[in-house]
Amino acid sequence: MRGIRLKHLNRSGEYKSGNPRWYYRPVGQKGVAMPDAPMGSVVFLKAYTEAAGVEPVRPIIKGSLASAVSKYIASSHFTTMAPLTQGVRRRALERIRETAGSEKALTPDVIRADLKNYDGHAQHTQLKMWRGFCKYLMHIDALKIDPSKDMVRAPIVKSDGHVPWDHNDIEMFRNHHALNTHPRMAFELLYYTGASMVDAVRLGPGCIRTGGWLSYRRSKTGTLVEIPFDRELPHFAQSFKRDLDLLHKAIAAQPDKHMTYIVTGGIKYSHLIPRSRAVKGASSWFSRQASAAGVEGKTAHGLRKSRDMEIAANRGSATAIMSWLGHSTLVEASRYIKMFDKRRALSVSNSEHSRVKSSNSNLKSSN
Repeated sequence: MRGIRLKHLNRSGEYKSGNPRWYYRPVGQKGVAMPDAPMGSVVFLKAYTEAAGVEPVRPIIKGSLASAVSKYIASSHFTTMAPLTQGVRRRALERIRETAGSEKALTPDVIRADLKNYDGHAQHTQLKMWRGFCKYLMHIDALKIDPSKDMVRAPIVKSDGHVPWDHNDIEMFRNHHALNTHPRMAFELLYYTGASMVDAVRLGPGCIRTGGWLSYRRSKTGTLVEIPFDRELPHFAQSFKRDLDLLHKAIAAQPDKHMTYIVTGGIKYSHLIPRSRAVKGASSWFSRQASAAGVEGKTAHGLRKSRDMEIAANRGSATAIMSWLGHSTLVEASRYIKMFDKRRALSVSNSEHSRVKSSNSNLKSSN
C-alpha cells in the first residue's frame, strides 16, 4: 500500500489472525469495524469504500477500451473541440469507460450495444462521439478498420424546432418589460445579435472592438462573429436600426453596469450586486419571462431564427446570414434563402400589381 493513504482509520489491537483491527471513524461519527483482512486486500478496500460512501476507482488496464478513452481525452483530437462539445462527449466517454472499459477490442457489436441505449437525437449525438473516437484510434493505428463506419442511425421525426417570434410577439414582450429590466436587456441583446443563449450570456462591453464591431466566438463551433454595433448597417440590415437603437437604450437604462449585459441580481452585504447569469437555466428563465408577457411557446433560440429569416427576407445572401449568425456551413443559411426565394417567385411586387391593375382597367374600357 505504499503511496496510498486511507483517511479516518483508527487502529485498535489485532485480530487473532494477526491482522491489525481497524475502525473507520471520521471525527464526530461512530466507528465502523473493518474486516479481518490485510489493508491492501480487495475485501478490506471494498469495506472501506462502503463505509466512506464513495465508489472505488476502477484500475485502467493497459490495452483496454478504458485506456484508449483516457488517451483520447488527453489528445489534441479531443482538446481542440469546442468546450460545449467536449463537455457532452466527455460525459458519454466516461459512461463508455464504466460500461465497456474492460473490453480489449472495439468492435461494431460494442458500439451497437451502446447505441441501443439511446434513441432519436440522443442516439445521433452518441454516434458522433463514437465516430470521433474511432477516427482518433485510426489515426494512432490502434484500428485498421473503422467499426463505426456502417452504423445506422435511428430515424428522427422531422420538426421545425424552435418557433420564430412574429411582430406581435416582439411588441408584446417589449410592452410588458421596461427598458431598465433584466428580461428586456436580454431580449434586445438576443434579438438584435441573433446569438444563442450560451453565447449571449458572455457578451458585454469588453466584446466591443475598434470600428464599432461587436465581436465574439461561438461556443459551439469557435466561429468568429462580428456584427455592427456602433457603425453603419449593411443594406440587408437597414430595417434593424430600431432594434439596434433599443439595444443601446436598454444598455444605458440598466441600473448597474457589469462585465456582461445579461445579469442576475444577488443580495450581498445588504446591496443588490449584479452577477453574470449562468448559462445553465438561462433559456428556461427567458422562456418564463416571455410567458409573463403573454408570449407562449416561444424561446430565446426562436429569436435567433427570427433574425435568420429577416436577413433572408431583406435579400441578404447566405454569406450575410452566416456572418451575422455565426453558422459554420451554408446549409442552414441556404434553407432560409430558398424559403424566401419561393415566396418571391409567387409574390407580385407593387409595380407589377399596378401594371396588372392598369391592364385590367384597359380591358374593361375596351369591352
